[in-house]
Amino acid sequence: MAGCSTIFAAAIPSPTACCNCPTACAPAAGITSSPPKALPRKLVHKIETAALATLPGSTSYYAGHQELQTNLKKLLAGAKKIAMQYSPLNQIPYVAMVDAGTIEQVRKCGAKIFSSADLVQKYEACWTPEQLASHKKAGAAIDRITADAFELAAKSVREKENHHRIRSPAIYSPGIRQRGNRRR
Repeated sequence: MAGCSTIFAAAIPSPTACCNCPTACAPAAGITSSPPKALPRKLVHKIETAALATLPGSTSYYAGHQELQTNLKKLLAGAKKIAMQYSPLNQIPYVAMVDAGTIEQVRKCGAKIFSSADLVQKYEACWTPEQLASHKKAGAAIDRITADAFELAAKSVREKENHHRIRSPAIYSPGIRQRGNRRR
């Protein structure tokens, strides 16, 4: 997405992450454009002047549809590619926060729209090293527990043991206790 402007429109779950603003940002309505290597530029309805106020950058306001369209054209002037909180065919609902009308207006300004899913992943869905280590440890334990369960099932079949016991979640409990689940 090098050279791609970014637009977050409609509900913004956490502009803090993408814009590195120093204060926590509440979910907000509005549009913010962040050209590569530049401060964001915001377009906000006049009745919601506080929306996006905690983000850095300049703010333009609109009241009616015509003013929105005019200011949106100014905001997007020269932009060829736009990353938006949009998911083609709603394949990633978490990302799909921009309404169809806003998508249509941006396209009308001549910009090609891409999903911001990669940006969300980079700035909001990153694990700390501790979280990654915990995930890997849990995954390894689950792999061992699953292998043990299949081994027990195979043994039961070979020895013609009672099969209802195999379906019981209780067979997993010893493995979980032995391999790191300390919560009870």
